[in-house]
This record gives sequence, C-alpha cells and structure tokens, in this order.
Amino acid sequence: MRLNNCVGASPSKAFVGALTVVMEPAIQFFHDSHRFLRRCNRPDQMEFKSVAWRCAIGMTSIGLIGFLVKLFSIPVNQILLSSFAA
Repeated sequence: MRLNNCVGASPSKAFVGALTVVMEPAIQFFHDSHRFLRRCNRPDQMEFKSVAWRCAIGMTSIGLIGFLVKLFSIPVNQILLSSFAA
C-alpha cells in the first residue's frame, strides 16, 4: 500500500504517498501500544506494597544523602571562606 516511487506521480499521489509514510509508523505504534496494554495486569496488594516500600526507601535515602552533603558543605565552605578573608 506504500507508494515507493512518487517522483513522476501526480500531486494527489504524492500527497497520499507522503501521508502513508507519516501514518504507517503512527499506526504501528498504536497497535504495539494496544497489544502491550492488553498484556499488562494490575499488581496485587503484596506487589504494590513491595514497590511502594522500595520507592519510599529510595526517596528517603536520596534525601538523607542530600541533607548530609549540605550539612558537611556548610562548615567546609565557612573554613575555606575564612582562610581567604584572613
């Protein structure tokens, strides 16, 4: 259904060829997405709690690391600035 040779074609055939080139990937993406969503299922309660717990641990650890970096950078920054001021 794809027009491979649009060089000598009429303007309507060239338009249809260009439209086909644009629409084929979109239609294929729609079909692939639909097939993927049909295969997906909702997590059960245990799986959901496990994922939520791991996400909470990850966010807490990243926040703690950021807090510790900020906590230690303030005295280091003060020491460096006071050595240049004196």
